[in-house]
Amino acid sequence: MKTVSVDIVVYPGFRALEVVGPLTVFKQANDCLQQSKQAGGYSIQIAATAAGVVSSDIETQVVASKALGPAVAHTVIIPGTTDVSFLSLDTASELKLWLAREGHRAERIGALCVGTLLLAEAGLLNGRPAVTHWSFAKSLQSTHPHIQVEEGRLFNRHGNAWTCAGVTAGIDLALAFVEEDFGLQLATEVAKELVLFTKRPGAEPQLSAHLNHPRTISDSIERAKQWVLSNSHRRVRTADIAKAAAMSERNFVRVFQRETGRTPSEYLCEARFEAATRDLAGTSHPIKAIASRCGFGAYTSMRKVFLSRVGVSPRAYRVALGRGDVDDDLDLDTDGAAG
Repeated sequence: MKTVSVDIVVYPGFRALEVVGPLTVFKQANDCLQQSKQAGGYSIQIAATAAGVVSSDIETQVVASKALGPAVAHTVIIPGTTDVSFLSLDTASELKLWLAREGHRAERIGALCVGTLLLAEAGLLNGRPAVTHWSFAKSLQSTHPHIQVEEGRLFNRHGNAWTCAGVTAGIDLALAFVEEDFGLQLATEVAKELVLFTKRPGAEPQLSAHLNHPRTISDSIERAKQWVLSNSHRRVRTADIAKAAAMSERNFVRVFQRETGRTPSEYLCEARFEAATRDLAGTSHPIKAIASRCGFGAYTSMRKVFLSRVGVSPRAYRVALGRGDVDDDLDLDTDGAAG
């Protein structure tokens, strides 16, 4: 098997989790390959604009054994930072110059969170879609209108550039690299060894329905949201949700949309989608049964939601999580594909 060289680039104030997470994935991949007596794996180095000790956002320090130069690894990972003022510092300027000069030579370059802004300012994302942390998405779009910011996704790929929401999604990105380099079986094995709930596809939303709509102003709307999360498996009408909020239906719809930015039916659909993703990942229930259990009724309704939200069918989503062993009906998709 091949050996893939990886440079994880650090700088003052880098987000530690976005370095340690991917590093752990690659190390675990190496361990799994070694245990199965297979050659190859990942050759990993910590790099910086100058070799030496570099402090992270949580004051831990790492030693960069490599100074960035003309020798570019197969895979380069640029983590983010919690201190965006770094972008205006000399070190950031040096890093952006290196990215502009050498970034195109990497077979694969992954940017996490604010790292996407560094790639954008180095001119590596011109005309490309890109992903960043949800809190920076609007800023990235306004300062770089030539980039198509895909809000909500965990990560995406365009050419040699992979951009990612960062933080824990950096682990998902690293698993996607393992899958591309050594196959789904190894990526799934690594995810299991690291006790990850799922190996999430790139199109997975960054935030759950509950986190995407944090506690609202009105207690009545908060009660309605909690009621939806508890009853999404049932046949639900807007009038039922309004009753849980003790409001008239007309007034409830108006207040709910004002406070959450979603209609009640959209919020209900999000809750059902998330329940379905949990069942696809964590149970062996047939897909048609999951559609019924999660409130969609017909499989075709659930499939339509999956295609619109993550770009794949429920079966393809389950397979991407390494659950292809589950015996689902193969004639689910109307287009004839087994996805």
